[in-house]
Amino acid sequence: MASATAIVSTMGPAIGLAMLLPQPAFAQAQVSPVTDTAPITATGTAQSPPHIEFDLSMFGGRNPFLIPGEDAFTVGGEVAARGGAGLDLGPGTRLQADGSVAFRQYSQGYGNFVTGGVALALDHRHNEYLSLHTDASFERILSIEELTDSIDSAIDPLSLQDRTVLGQTVTWHSDALTTVSGRVDWNRLVPHDSLLLDKTSALGATFNAQRQIDSLTTLGAVGVFTWTKSKTGGDPNAWSVRATASRRMGHGWRAEVELGIAQTSRLDTFGQRGSGGVQFAGSGQLCHEPGHVSVCINASIEPVVTSFRGIQRESAVGATLNWRTSEYGTITASADYRRTPQLGPNGDINATRLSARYDHRLDSRMSVFGGVEYRRRTGIGGQPADSAVLQIGITLGIPRR
Repeated sequence: MASATAIVSTMGPAIGLAMLLPQPAFAQAQVSPVTDTAPITATGTAQSPPHIEFDLSMFGGRNPFLIPGEDAFTVGGEVAARGGAGLDLGPGTRLQADGSVAFRQYSQGYGNFVTGGVALALDHRHNEYLSLHTDASFERILSIEELTDSIDSAIDPLSLQDRTVLGQTVTWHSDALTTVSGRVDWNRLVPHDSLLLDKTSALGATFNAQRQIDSLTTLGAVGVFTWTKSKTGGDPNAWSVRATASRRMGHGWRAEVELGIAQTSRLDTFGQRGSGGVQFAGSGQLCHEPGHVSVCINASIEPVVTSFRGIQRESAVGATLNWRTSEYGTITASADYRRTPQLGPNGDINATRLSARYDHRLDSRMSVFGGVEYRRRTGIGGQPADSAVLQIGITLGIPRR
């Protein structure tokens, strides 16, 4: 539903690191994710077997960093590793650790980049009513890898960015149908070698209540408050209040929606805090998952924490496809568009990404993949730039999958 950096998000973090058609090593620093702690059923101390995967890929295309006026064909390669392990510390308590590292080399003078990160999560189910979730993560990403995940990438796609997240979630199940949760988290965005992006810190608090009305429908409400420190944005603050609803329908359909209002305030040049008008905020997702195929469409409009002026009001639409074509093959595809309005003659900042990829499993350890991606951005200067890139690669997993 919402963007990973959105002030409100009901989607949990995704761990992974793809090559040319990348996903972030960890979900972007979430200001206030609304998540519930999954039940933990461990009855003793045990260790889940660790897993690790290695990727080797090659890619080629024109203007991979979407620089206006650049059309040179560029080739490159990347070596990456990612892995994780879980440890059951006792009844109801589990520690999960995940990490990734990647080295990417470009031709045409773009140089090389090292990215990756580490994430720790501690879940504790105190009893049938109370659950705790503590998480901490650090990652370094190349902005172009997340073109439509953050408007920062459309502003400066060549920059590296460090993201740090510390969070604590408390979930209370008052009965079998009602869940109340609260979360406090601190986020730090640190761009490197960028003339347009700057350091931003954010403290967020989220309060969420949900009630299962029947076996298919859940209703609720969520409130989010965010305070930021930004050198370029007047230390903006924001709040958002929404009504939420989710419903599972027949034949593999499910829908989620959040509708409400939001407001952002920031300091002016005289140090006085001024608030903008109260604006609509919301998000929605519709998915069809009949079995071997999963299709989702989503849309959102909401305040988002960024490295450009602290908080931006972003609009986003997207669609994803995951199709298990056979026992060995999987096709994934996505389409995403993100926009944020800007004052001045150059128009809005926006980014578009279209991608398709095929993975084929050769055996229990090895698979090959290939894909194509189209990217387009319009930055602060108002000049559009686009790129198309092809990629092939191989993945080795340990232990056997």
